[in-house]
Amino acid sequence: MNKSCARCQKVVYPIEELKCLDKTWHKTCFKCHECGMTLNMKTYKGFNKLPYCEAHIPKAKATTIAETPEFKRIAENTKIQSNVKYHADFEKLKGKVTQVADDPETLRIKQNTKNISNVAYHGDLQKKAAMERQRECTEIIDSKVASNNNRRIGSVNDIDPVNGYYGSVAEQNQAALYQQQQQQLYHQQQQQQQHRQSQQQQQQQQQQQQQQQQPQYIQPPQQYAAPASNATGKSMSKVRVYRALYDYEAQDSDEVGFSEGDLIIEVNSIDAGWMTGRVERTGLTGMLPANYVELMKI
Repeated sequence: MNKSCARCQKVVYPIEELKCLDKTWHKTCFKCHECGMTLNMKTYKGFNKLPYCEAHIPKAKATTIAETPEFKRIAENTKIQSNVKYHADFEKLKGKVTQVADDPETLRIKQNTKNISNVAYHGDLQKKAAMERQRECTEIIDSKVASNNNRRIGSVNDIDPVNGYYGSVAEQNQAALYQQQQQQLYHQQQQQQQHRQSQQQQQQQQQQQQQQQQPQYIQPPQQYAAPASNATGKSMSKVRVYRALYDYEAQDSDEVGFSEGDLIIEVNSIDAGWMTGRVERTGLTGMLPANYVELMKI
């Protein structure tokens, strides 16, 4: 038996049947009860088993109830329970969690902290320090090789198109100026040393002339032995003798080469890294690096 439509009360055949709100409708009769707009199963809103559109569905209104003592007691208990739960949650999370807005700056700081923590945990800091020390050692070895080859190691950007070699003309001029200044300083020190030696020789000659003019007294030789040894000890104590720690090959005409264990005398310091002296084995005098020798205790 066919059912009747809830709106037009006509027979509804299966091909046009629509079941909704516990009723049977024609598809064309399923309209808003207020404005008559055709609805479907996605757009209808039901109220009291009648279809409505979104705009005309009746709104439920709050009803006013008299505040009886029982209602007041229930409201007070609800409020107390809410406060108790709030304070319990607050005490539980106190000092543990701080709610902060996730702005970009906070996210960046959190990511940096996480990266630092991972680096410290996996020991990457120690690995980086070891790699830095190894790199410094490699750079020192490379610098020595480059100095022997008279060529500075660098990148392609360091090639000067003017001269076609590594390093610019300004750097070469500065290096040449620095070398010239060192040579001038060395020559000045040599001249001062020669001047002092000539003054000492003149003083010794004057003393010898004065001794010849004075009457000579014959004294036993025993009286000269002790002062001579004292003078020799004093002069030896004032002389600084250095011992070579490594082999060194002269890189320039004003430098001097030596082997490990050689003794260097007549040493004068030029600056923190260089000094002048005479190698006792070969008798050659010139500049030498200060970190290749050590002072001997006499």
